[in-house]
Amino acid sequence: MDKKLQSLYQETILKHGHDPKNFGKPDRYDQFAEGFNRLCGDKVNIYCKYNFNLELEITFESVSCVICTASASLLTTELGGSSKETAIELIDTVLDGLHCSTLNQKPLSKQLTMLDGVKEFPSRIQCAALPWATTRKAIIESKTRLE
Repeated sequence: MDKKLQSLYQETILKHGHDPKNFGKPDRYDQFAEGFNRLCGDKVNIYCKYNFNLELEITFESVSCVICTASASLLTTELGGSSKETAIELIDTVLDGLHCSTLNQKPLSKQLTMLDGVKEFPSRIQCAALPWATTRKAIIESKTRLE
């Protein structure tokens, strides 16, 4: 494996890609969105649920590459317990960082900055961005039972 691939598939990416956190469809959820990447075939379903304090709990299902799965897993761990507003702010920051190749310059957790390796492979940026864009869609466009 060359150095570019080694940096892309760092320990965090492999860990979350092969043993994702919060994977599976919950029995109950308040919001849902489906995302599909026509270029590579990645498909992700995002499920958002709110607790009594209106904090997010996010789970996902996917048929996707390791980058998309790892990104979704990281998303669920980073956004868990957030308010809608905080979640949207973080999602927008990550999406901007991925699309502008500036993720490592953003005030993000060390785990999220690991996604910065995809900038070396422009065709894979969409793989990492898909769960984030789909979660944004679920939160903003879906009607909830709380409204």
